[in-house]
Amino acid sequence: MENEFKFEVATSVRLTYKKNTRVFIVERSIQECPAGIQKHYIGRVHYSGKYGGINDKNLTSFNEVELEAIPEPSPKLQELITKRDALNLEKITLIKQQDFEKASAIRDEERKLNLEIELLQGQEEV
Repeated sequence: MENEFKFEVATSVRLTYKKNTRVFIVERSIQECPAGIQKHYIGRVHYSGKYGGINDKNLTSFNEVELEAIPEPSPKLQELITKRDALNLEKITLIKQQDFEKASAIRDEERKLNLEIELLQGQEEV
């Protein structure tokens, strides 16, 4: 009888049938049923997309077959994310210095990067 879990507590995974829906695992359990042993995870659901957000109020139970690991981002995607994060820090510094013209130019650049990132993420998740 194999009782090893595929995922650890305090990790994020995604649903196999909704790739843009993330689950943060907070608990795991083994359940015995007539068909054998089933592994269950309890987690907080994070919906991404237009109506994204974290469902903090309700914990949801998932069978292990409903979950999969989140793949590592490609080097190109990781580079864009790093660049966006650097721009964000620069924008915050400029706002603190009250240089709003430069901050707004960086905000526009940051928005373009976000669009590129979303597009690339969509291509990688297919």
